[in-house]
This record gives sequence, C-alpha cells and structure tokens, in this order.
Amino acid sequence: MKPLDIFAGLGVLLCWGLTFPIAKIGLTELPPLTMITLRYGLTALLLAPLLRLPRQGFGLLILIAVALGGFHFPLMFSGVAGVDAAIAAIAMQTQSPFAVMLAVIILGERLTALRIFGLLIAFGGVALLAGEPAGQSSMLHIAMLVISAVAWAVASLLIKRVVNVGVFQLNAWIALLAIPQVAVTSWVLESGQVEAVLAAGLRGWGTVLFLALGGTLIGWGGMSYLLKNHPVSRVTPITLAIPVVGISAAVVFLDEPLTSLRLAAALLTIIGVAVVMFAPARRPTAITDDV
Repeated sequence: MKPLDIFAGLGVLLCWGLTFPIAKIGLTELPPLTMITLRYGLTALLLAPLLRLPRQGFGLLILIAVALGGFHFPLMFSGVAGVDAAIAAIAMQTQSPFAVMLAVIILGERLTALRIFGLLIAFGGVALLAGEPAGQSSMLHIAMLVISAVAWAVASLLIKRVVNVGVFQLNAWIALLAIPQVAVTSWVLESGQVEAVLAAGLRGWGTVLFLALGGTLIGWGGMSYLLKNHPVSRVTPITLAIPVVGISAAVVFLDEPLTSLRLAAALLTIIGVAVVMFAPARRPTAITDDV
C-alpha cells in the first residue's frame, strides 16, 4: 500500500475504534439523543455544499436515514450509556453477521456450513457478555446495541442499492434527514437537554466534534477511499481490529476492567466475524434466460 493508503487505514481504525470510549466520555455531559442530534447538525453543516438533490432514488435515501438516524445511532449511543465502552465495542461487531443473515432472508443468498459456524461463534461471543457480574453491564442496553447492529445491517443493504451518490453526499443527506427524527425522539424521551447543551464543556462538545469529523469525514471517507482503490478482502480486515482499539482505549482512558470473560467474548466475536467475512460464499444456482 502507498503511505496515503496506510494513513487512511489507520485513520479508519482509530476513529471508529475510539468512538465508543469517546462517546462514553461525552455522555457524562450530554444525553445520548441530544448528542446525536448535535452530531448530525454539525455533519449537515460541514457537508452542506454537497446537498444536491439526486436525480433518482431519493426515497431510498429517506429509508437509509430512518435506519441509521431513527434506529442505529440513537440505539447505539443509548446502549453505550448503560454499558462499558469495551462491551459496546464487542456487541457492535455483530453488524456484519446480521448483514449476512439479512442478505439470506431478503436477497436469497445461500449460506455455507462454514459461514453458519462463524455466525454461531460471533453471536456466542456476544452471548458471553450476559455472564458479566451484576452492575457492570445492563442486558437492556446490550439489547439496544444488538438491535442497533440489526439497523446498521438493514442500512448496509439499502446503501448497496444507491447509485450515482458519493459517500459524503450520502452522509450529508442522512444527517439532514435524521436531524428531525432524533430531535423529536430526544424531546419526547429526554429532559434537561437545553440545560445540558448550555452547560457542556470540552467533553461534550469535543465528543460531538469527534463524531462528526472523525466518525464521518475520516472514518467513512477513509473507508470509501480504500474500497475504491483496493479489493474488499484487503480492506475489510481493518474492521476486525476496531474492538481491539475500543477495548484498549477503554482500559487506558476509562479505567475499565479487562476481565478474562471480556477477552474471551471479544476473541470469539472477532473470530466468528472473520469466518463470516472471509469464508467462501455458496454460488447461487444458475438461471437460464430463454427470452
């Protein structure tokens, strides 16, 4: 890889891996839905010049915005508020297995025995988190993270159908369309938002800035650049190291415990996801077109 490619890969790994511990820090000053609203507002502002109406497929953009802005990010950060950042980093790795399962259900793709085995290992790793001692993790919030992963998987299938829309233009529209969804949800479910925003300091606003710049511009931008210039099989291993960065940062900066149970859960989840990602897919049965 070229030096620029290496820096792009490191940027994706660091920004996406640090999302969970940094979000945990920001949640000490801002409610989760309020923080997401601010993140989307800043993202829409930064990418405003790209808000050109696509010639077709605007309804698809709305569906993606609902999946990500209405479900994925609100559930993810609400889940992070109730569990350690390390647990969130592990649980969110189920995004890829869920995407494979949805592809089987919706697109009719077929699973090999090896990929089924990988799915079981990945979900088994997340299931281990249920063995956390009481008070260290909330099953309700872990469930939020898992449902958030399902929403991401839905969005990923929808994004595959988007044509003639650049990655930053797509993120601009997602942010703009998500703002009213998250803002209304925050207004209904949260309280003291205005006071929290006015009182927020470096932790709160720094987190919002990181999520907009790091998560969107560097994270999505770097990944899109790499996928455009390299085979998917060479790029996707980066995502397997994300929980390693997240867990390490949580231990160093948040003083979270690195238990043997968490290590086992992380190892099983990463191995399972790796098997699902790299195991050969079963080729669909050939269809003859007689027309």
